[in-house]
Amino acid sequence: MVCDASLRLLTRRRLLDGMVKHVLWGSSVLAGSSRELIRENSRRRAYLVLIADKWTLQLLERVCQMHDLLSEGIALVECLDSPREALPLDALYFLAPTMENMDRLVEELLAKPKYRSSHVFFSHRLEDVMLQRVAQSWEAVGRIGSFAELNVSMLCYDDRSFQLQDQGDALKQLLGLGPPLQAESELRQAGSCLATFFASRGQEPLVFCASDRGCERLAREVCQRLEEMETRGGATWRDTTSSETCSLLIVDRSVDWAPLLLHDMGYEA
Repeated sequence: MVCDASLRLLTRRRLLDGMVKHVLWGSSVLAGSSRELIRENSRRRAYLVLIADKWTLQLLERVCQMHDLLSEGIALVECLDSPREALPLDALYFLAPTMENMDRLVEELLAKPKYRSSHVFFSHRLEDVMLQRVAQSWEAVGRIGSFAELNVSMLCYDDRSFQLQDQGDALKQLLGLGPPLQAESELRQAGSCLATFFASRGQEPLVFCASDRGCERLAREVCQRLEEMETRGGATWRDTTSSETCSLLIVDRSVDWAPLLLHDMGYEA
């Protein structure tokens, strides 16, 4: 998918402002209302350790260099499923909302604390059953300082295009040799990821789709996720006075077979 703004810059700003600056300096930084507060916190610099899973680590690597994170207060980046040492720092978790990640998170919060406090952010919509997994443990809840959906969940390919997921078997699915592409879980994932793209742009799209069952289901999924964002206060397009809008057109690859046969499967060619 292609966009007209610098997608890497938009995504980086969402990650740094929505997570790092929010935890270190609070909501006043997001509103841009107190430069003195930023200078004061810079003098008594605090640092965080960032814990990501395999998916969100890819997302971070495509938009941020280590010096970008270090300059904003991230001292160390670690993987959730790797052995980690205890550190006298606050922890910032950036995770994809999966049951596997929720189990590991709760297990870690219930064990001997590794960090001074824990701030948890999810790349996109958290299913109710996953939220219940955390809510069942009061001890785990008591150790969480922040808990939010960041709504940033697309893999930037370059400044103008992105992927919804890093799918190594996409060609097999396209040719009907793998599991069905229209599986419910994959549709929910794709719908959530597309919705986070428009949240990053701060625009509410007009959604159009081809008269195909899979396209129609994905279009409904995107609309539902956008409505949920608005209900939960994550509709960034409500925070701007701009009247600019955009459109989302969903089609399948049957309308675009020729490029697949003419070059090396990449639009850049």
